[in-house]
Amino acid sequence: MIISEKFNRSNVGAVIHALRKNDLNIGQDVLSEEVGITQGTISKIENGSLELGVSLYYELLKYFDLSSDEFSKLVDIYIKATLKLQRSKVKNNEKKEKAYTEIATQANLLRASR
Repeated sequence: MIISEKFNRSNVGAVIHALRKNDLNIGQDVLSEEVGITQGTISKIENGSLELGVSLYYELLKYFDLSSDEFSKLVDIYIKATLKLQRSKVKNNEKKEKAYTEIATQANLLRASR
């Protein structure tokens, strides 16, 4: 897979959403205040309508305590989980939540393995 395809707005936004909601259990308002941007910007990033800039990308990595390599692994995991769940008969909302839960679990495992 080409890196630009892997790091599309939708995949990156989904991983940010999963880390915020399922890993840290915080609202968009808390995250936006912590990284110094508006809640609307977080919302647009998470729903894939706004591309994440480089400086904000690194600010979010710092906030989530992840390296760029670890974030890349989480994107890979999200893509694989999404593809696997597409073939299942689980409802769409449940598919997203299962993928988000997998991201949160894997993020914790990556941090713990350091």
